[in-house]
Amino acid sequence: MNRKTPAILAITIIFIATLFFSCLKKSNNNTTTPVNYINISQLFTSLRTPSQLIKVWAGRDTMIFGAESTMLHFYPNSFRDVNNNILTNQWIYLELAEIYSAYDMISNHINTTSGDTILQSGGEINLTATTVAGQTVYIKPYGIGFKESAPNSQEMQLYYGNNNNPDSSKGWIQSNISALGTTAF
Repeated sequence: MNRKTPAILAITIIFIATLFFSCLKKSNNNTTTPVNYINISQLFTSLRTPSQLIKVWAGRDTMIFGAESTMLHFYPNSFRDVNNNILTNQWIYLELAEIYSAYDMISNHINTTSGDTILQSGGEINLTATTVAGQTVYIKPYGIGFKESAPNSQEMQLYYGNNNNPDSSKGWIQSNISALGTTAF
């Protein structure tokens, strides 16, 4: 044991004690109560990748590219309302977040697992659509293309995620459509 070990140990104990007592606050009746903690989703809110806002006209064959080269191809029948009616002749507002780096996946609190299987992710996007009035729009069918960061001999699969978890982590389910409408360029 060298001479620095007891000093480092003492500093560590003081730091932990300070951290513990700083998490307690005095209430009005002079008793100590724990601080209310924020949930994980709130913690990651300021770190999330900002969405790109894109406006497209429903009822047209339209191809757009995101800032990170994600290609989206919308067909004349791609936009639908809650009753599955095809929307045409109106503006649709898209929010697109492109998440391609490990840093972005961590800062967006997104896991890369499907059930018990760890996925090797080439990236992901989050795409939502609304009408001018703010009503939810469903997008089906549409084409999507991803730019590969490097040559890859292994074929990538398409997975769909959900936001049903309160801490914003996604559950990934493999698409049952064999790469239909999906390209890599």
